Amino acid sequence: ITTSSALVTVLTGAIAIAIGNGATQNIGGASAAFVALAIVAFLVSAVLALVANLPADTKRPGVDDLRRFVATRWGDSPDIASQKVADAQLDAIASMRTVNKAKARFLSYAIGTEIVAVALLGLATLFLVTQGGAPASCRDRDRGRPETMQTSMAVYGSREECSTPR
Repeated sequence: ITTSSALVTVLTGAIAIAIGNGATQNIGGASAAFVALAIVAFLVSAVLALVANLPADTKRPGVDDLRRFVATRWGDSPDIASQKVADAQLDAIASMRTVNKAKARFLSYAIGTEIVAVALLGLATLFLVTQGGAPASCRDRDRGRPETMQTSMAVYGSREECSTPR
């Protein structure tokens, strides 16, 4: 989760640099889709990591079993007692290994999902840097908002030349 937060911060900074200082460009199109998918992937990664850290019940001797063992088997030879203790420890180890395998699987999925999220944010940044975006006034003009058409035409010359400032 901490890694995800750090990566989101770094890539948000990269997106801010790609967009530039003017704050007139909005993330849109493919970049917005990649950012949205990355956010979903980071959320899935965080949930998987949390599930992996949930406490899990493992097989181990209970207090009642130990009391019964002490009451009924206290007089057994050391060899028999050692064997009973070893059997109980082996059962506990086998149970813990099963639980740890499941936890490891969830963590592997979480890491894989986080890698996908980082790749998606990288693609979003790449699209912003290589393709940029039309200034907000051009996008607003394209949506037919008359209040921005005049500004767009004054800056870019005409409706047709919106992508190239004078």
